[in-house]
Amino acid sequence: MDVWASGDAYEPYIGRWSQLVAHELLAWIGVPHGARWLDVGCGTGALTDVIVREARPAAVQSVDPSPAYVAFARRRTQWEDPASYAMTQALARAARAAGIALIRYRSVRDPLHRACTAVLTPKAFRRHEPLEQHGWLLKVTRARVLAETQSGAERVAFEAGELGLVRTNE
Repeated sequence: MDVWASGDAYEPYIGRWSQLVAHELLAWIGVPHGARWLDVGCGTGALTDVIVREARPAAVQSVDPSPAYVAFARRRTQWEDPASYAMTQALARAARAAGIALIRYRSVRDPLHRACTAVLTPKAFRRHEPLEQHGWLLKVTRARVLAETQSGAERVAFEAGELGLVRTNE
């Protein structure tokens, strides 16, 4: 059997780069939001995944001659659906029941898929009390969200585009 015949083998070595390339490809080709997409030869679904997350399509259809890749792509959508957390919440419930305190995973909303950590129980912390507490004041406008600690020691600003809040007339 060919080592690349399985989506489980292919994805960690080759497929993970496909998402980074797909992100750049979508920016380059500039297809407007609301378009209908056909991903022929979708493989493990990396491009399809980026299309769904970033291109806001009206519809996406993906096909591939490899049943193993199609099966992998279907499993991927369960775990990486940016709109439904049903599978990940079920995993968190099972992890809590097994006594697991933390789960480290890759972000599906971040185009670079950086790591996130889900804290499932306060037992994940070494101390029983917080090291520090901060009250934050928020100012939300159409253009940005500004956050500042009550003491004024820290300030953070998020532009509307960073938060996915920009609407364009298409």
